Amino acid sequence: MDGIRAGGRTTVWLLSIMVPVSFVVFLLRRFGILGFISSALEPVFALLSLPGSTALAFLTGLFVNLYSAIAVMAELSLDLRETTIVALMALIAHNFLVEISVLKATGSSAIRMIALRLIAAVVGGFVLAVALPASLADRSPTLTVGVESVRPGDADSAGAVHDDEPASFTAAFVGWAIDTLLLIVRLSLILLALMVGERVLQELGAIRAIGRHLGPLMRVFGLPPSSAFLWFVSNTLGLAYGAGVLRAEVANGHLSREDGDLLNHHIAVSHSLLEDTLLFAALGVPALWIVAPRIALAMIAVWERRVELVIGRGLRGRSAATAK
Repeated sequence: MDGIRAGGRTTVWLLSIMVPVSFVVFLLRRFGILGFISSALEPVFALLSLPGSTALAFLTGLFVNLYSAIAVMAELSLDLRETTIVALMALIAHNFLVEISVLKATGSSAIRMIALRLIAAVVGGFVLAVALPASLADRSPTLTVGVESVRPGDADSAGAVHDDEPASFTAAFVGWAIDTLLLIVRLSLILLALMVGERVLQELGAIRAIGRHLGPLMRVFGLPPSSAFLWFVSNTLGLAYGAGVLRAEVANGHLSREDGDLLNHHIAVSHSLLEDTLLFAALGVPALWIVAPRIALAMIAVWERRVELVIGRGLRGRSAATAK
């Protein structure tokens, strides 16, 4: 029963963020505001060896989800090299409005998380622009598969998306409402099962076992071993679900806010390594080039944060000693 109640509370909290955000994104797309913003970003994408039009694909992923970004990319006739760069950037920074909200609710600064994800996306894109083999430019991704597989309300989705705009606002709104209802049902079932499963695993001692096995890896990442289960959830089910469980763990005192913040610095940059990577790999994008940079950038973000915290404690200690 505890798992069911916890799942219900977490679901209500997450939906209170996702549904309003979904409606705002629906309006942004409907009235062409995303396209206007993307035009202003074209010079930045030119620095990454990308055509200016890819700014719209990135922004669509930023405000909506990866499936929508793929649908836009399919219209741009990108080669595999350009697709890989945009894919990495979108994997680092997508579904912003929802994911930043859940990261803030679990102990991290919203402004810091926004800056971290945007900077990491640009740095990752620049690294790939320099490091990717030129031979990839001679190959084309199978993006038509991606267009056919665009699905509303998936694990990383902020809401429904339709590429073919309905003729009237009313029809568009009805489509959004139906897809959002399906999202609510899907989200509720997954989170309920996740929270109940977590309680069962706690009772069986499985979470401690996961911590023992992944503990060494967490230390390499700069994370506490106690965050191993949450890291595992975030990389199998996605950031929204992982952060929902993280919020409950922090509230219950199972994870300190500082440790939760460190985990957030990692999963903000690198999460859903399973589903999201397979999504782009199925389109022909080399998995290594979209996995390794995310993990490396996430490690850098966590260790930088650790150094920052140590320096901060030292400065506070000196100030206290001076005050005495």
